[in-house]
Amino acid sequence: MKTTLNREASMRIKFPELEVSGFSGLRQLSIGELLVASLLVLSMTQGAWVAAGVRESILKAALEAGFIALFAMGVAQRLRSKQPLSGIQLILPFCVAVLIGLVSGIAQGASFMESLFYVRLLVVPLLFLVGLLNVRLDEVASRRLLLLIASLMLLQLPFFAYKWMVIGVEEKHWIGALSQTAGQLGLIFPMLVLSLILPRYLASGSWLVLLILIYSFLPIINEKRAVIIVLPALFFAAAMTYVRISSRYRCNGIDLQRMTLGKLAPLIVVLLTIWISSVKLIPSLQCAGDGPCVQQTVKYGSDYLFRDYLSPMNASKLSKEENTNIQLGRLMLIKESTLTLADKGWETLFFGLGGGAINPSPNLGPNRTDIMFDKFGLRGTYSFCLMLLWEGGIASVIAAAGFFVFLWLALGKQLAGVHTNSSIIFGGGIILMVAVLAFDFFIYSTAGWLTHSVTPFIFTLSAIFLRHGYPAKVG
Repeated sequence: MKTTLNREASMRIKFPELEVSGFSGLRQLSIGELLVASLLVLSMTQGAWVAAGVRESILKAALEAGFIALFAMGVAQRLRSKQPLSGIQLILPFCVAVLIGLVSGIAQGASFMESLFYVRLLVVPLLFLVGLLNVRLDEVASRRLLLLIASLMLLQLPFFAYKWMVIGVEEKHWIGALSQTAGQLGLIFPMLVLSLILPRYLASGSWLVLLILIYSFLPIINEKRAVIIVLPALFFAAAMTYVRISSRYRCNGIDLQRMTLGKLAPLIVVLLTIWISSVKLIPSLQCAGDGPCVQQTVKYGSDYLFRDYLSPMNASKLSKEENTNIQLGRLMLIKESTLTLADKGWETLFFGLGGGAINPSPNLGPNRTDIMFDKFGLRGTYSFCLMLLWEGGIASVIAAAGFFVFLWLALGKQLAGVHTNSSIIFGGGIILMVAVLAFDFFIYSTAGWLTHSVTPFIFTLSAIFLRHGYPAKVG
């Protein structure tokens, strides 16, 4: 008997305030927990599966089927227990955005398939969140999922290292194990991980700064120039978030450790290291000898945001009709898109062209890869927000923004109700993660929402915090 107990004890993996059983715990997994765990593993290892020969479309279909199944399971369990559904109020704004796009599509003559794909893009990820908030998931199960997510985050590092050693600095291919093609994830994923690590570091300091340096370096491996702007902004937001919540709870007699110069100084060193590494290693940021490096970098950033088709950054022997790499800057694309919609009338500006109008999916027909240019003469990297502007107008963008506001309010309300240091720091990190997702959604790209690589673990962490705070094992 004693030998058996010792063997079980040796199979336990222990972390500060977090203890998860080993193989013996697998027998206790519910179907809901097993489904969530499977979806998390699949979503964060898509690139590895593609490399093994699995088609990306099959992976995405499997994930979306899992999201729908989890939603159905959560609804069924709530109905059987005669409890009200949780989380429906969070997705109501997106339901409004969907309705606007559908009605506009009917008015503009959109096809059934275009409308169906519009609903799919907007709604399916949200079904996963609602399912998480309703399916049976106790604190023990939540602890296991936290450990799984931490393991999947660390799992990305060998893939990044492989890319660094074999391919070098390059925008695509081996974005961790997340994807092989969605290069924007090379910035978004590290920023999400840092959102969790930074509040913990500001509270405890120590060796966590090494993890911060490692994850800060990952965007450089993926040639993401935006890191020199986004990383300092995230560090500043994390510091302000920590100061705000620590001062609030100190008034209630809960003493979080103060943020000191000894903790901030290493972060400044990290920022300088990343900036210098960026201008040394990212080809487009490497400074020539014709002016101060800071000035050249600022000029590059301005050209990147505001360039037109004739910009030197678009230098090419081919015309814009022949070379799809000739693009408008991000802010110039937003400006020209707004003007194009306004020229069609205020109704089009406010309600768009209908759901699916500029969706580039080949499932909607041939020759859609450059559909915005073919229809309106505009081309460039756009965010999910700009896609919504085209398809659902300003009204749809405002409705989608409501989702993030509602989620922030729900997280803030939960943060105000927790009273342990771990829950407070964990909640602050989750709020930062949602802010990074909002940045990606409204400004940066469509990758965070469409690839299903990061929304599952963001929504899982959010649901765990909303249900349990930080589910640490006590005693």
